[in-house]
Amino acid sequence: MTTRTDATLAAVLSLLLVGSLVGLSSVNSVGATTQATLIDSCITINRPGVYELQGDVANADTDTCIEIQSDDVVLDGGGHLVDGVRTTIRADLSAGVEVTGVRNVTVRNLRLSDWDDGVVYENVSDAAVEGVTASDTDFGVFVSASREVTVTDSELTDSVSGVVFEGVSSSEITDTIARGNALAGFRLDGTRDVNLSGVTAAENGGLGAAMLRPDETSAGILLENATEVRVTGATVVGNVGGISLVNATDSVVAESSATSNEFGVRFERAEDSRVVGGTYWANEVGLEVVRSPGVNVSDVTAADNVVGVSLSTGGTAVVDSSVRRNDAAGVLLADARGNLFRNVTVGATTGTPRFEITGGVVLVNASDNRFVDVTLRASENWTVYDTGGGANFFSQVRIDGESDEEDTEAFSFIIRNAAFDVTSEARADDSVGGLSFRAIATGPDSLLSLSLEQAGVNESNQTETTRVA
Repeated sequence: MTTRTDATLAAVLSLLLVGSLVGLSSVNSVGATTQATLIDSCITINRPGVYELQGDVANADTDTCIEIQSDDVVLDGGGHLVDGVRTTIRADLSAGVEVTGVRNVTVRNLRLSDWDDGVVYENVSDAAVEGVTASDTDFGVFVSASREVTVTDSELTDSVSGVVFEGVSSSEITDTIARGNALAGFRLDGTRDVNLSGVTAAENGGLGAAMLRPDETSAGILLENATEVRVTGATVVGNVGGISLVNATDSVVAESSATSNEFGVRFERAEDSRVVGGTYWANEVGLEVVRSPGVNVSDVTAADNVVGVSLSTGGTAVVDSSVRRNDAAGVLLADARGNLFRNVTVGATTGTPRFEITGGVVLVNASDNRFVDVTLRASENWTVYDTGGGANFFSQVRIDGESDEEDTEAFSFIIRNAAFDVTSEARADDSVGGLSFRAIATGPDSLLSLSLEQAGVNESNQTETTRVA
């Protein structure tokens, strides 16, 4: 019998899906030299072998259509459909294929629809799901309390969630598509040492969008309470949330792309994890880190979002990256302390009025953040704006702005822990009690020296000599 966590049951009970009817057929065989066993109806398999489905099974009104109770089994669906009947009066969860307490089982080339779960693996090892499609289910593929399980070349659509791993270790999901599911495309809960490689998550999370915390219920890829998970080469498009890590540790998102989601990648209470490479564009927020110390971001591009990079945390490093053409803020630090930006280019923020203050770098109640070897390109409104909080530090900053006068740059400095703006005129914002300073560079490659000599200026607000690029 299929079992689920309370959280999973709560999510599933929030949505009732109903679907169409089809017929079933299956085959069994042991190795290449053993003749396959042909099946054409629901069955319990309790001996090793290869089983081949010979035709569709339509409208199977049973708790489990194909139950595998033996080690060393291959179930080959031959591209046929196993179709169930969704009902609210059934006592147990229904499954198209259920595999429990065995090892070395493969389910392949099979289509499933109208089950609570399409394929269920529980307490199994050394098992695989290959070339399976499932639709109109609660979970297309549900794996629990198992290890060394591979899901590959499969497609899970129009269900509550596409692929769900609970309590799974040393496993992988590769080259698989999850599309149009109500909560998550891929959901990993309580997993360790799991790889997701070359997966696509598109248009998932419609039901979660109506919940109070959609980032913790719905996303293209949702990692909860997970350790040592690696997401590599993922494509995440048009979901409510992109890639969400909640209470996850020691995990990596590498060389992936997230487009047109509420967020591209989001860490919340996710410690000591990394984003390496990849492009995050046209999201509400490209990269977001919340209460997640020890997150490192490197070699990424965050472009054409509303906010490129948003930090509400401490101890995060963003290095060797590009943040450009975002609408409201390239980098937003709110209630953030002790973060580092090194060798980062920020600029061309368009100034869409999503916030009271817009600009390339916006710091609100932020302290002890360091910007080292950073290039700040011209943005609408402020290039850097800092209000509230404590001192923030800028070193080796290159200002690449625009001016109405050839070979001249205008630069203003607002005194509240350092805010400065590259414009054609010096400026100050009196609403925050700012004091204005103006310095003119003699050429595009000139040294720009800024001296803070006004009374009451704290020493920590001083900036090193910078070069106009």
